Amino acid sequence: MEPDIRLPDVHFYLMDRIMKQARSLTREVFHRHEIEVTTDQWVILKAIAEKEGSSQQEISELTFREPAAITRMLDHLIKQGFVSKQIDDADRRKQLLFLTETGSQLYQRAMPIVKSIREHALTDLTEAERDTFRNILKRVYGAIQEDF
Repeated sequence: MEPDIRLPDVHFYLMDRIMKQARSLTREVFHRHEIEVTTDQWVILKAIAEKEGSSQQEISELTFREPAAITRMLDHLIKQGFVSKQIDDADRRKQLLFLTETGSQLYQRAMPIVKSIREHALTDLTEAERDTFRNILKRVYGAIQEDF
């Protein structure tokens, strides 16, 4: 029988540690550059920037965040003046999300910082290794979505 893998070598533990460290680093760098959003709020801003006019439900699905959490974050982002909601002309029950001018400026200011953090994290990997890493993560994600 194969011995248990020690916790520091468990893949999912390593992924969790990586994400916690990445969030911590992002929080620290955002603070240093006076980017006044949390890492979770940043993900919402990026999703809206990539798909302006999305509904709250679409952003929830895209970011893997619970609708209630999206509501709280959007309320904060709207209060800060980074996001606006507009009624969908085709379905008046639906509200569409857009970056405001202030939100767009914040996004433009933060994006190079986020890219540099990503680059720093992957600095020791070649482009081929990065592609392999991304593909492996996608395969693991696909497998974990399947019935167990």
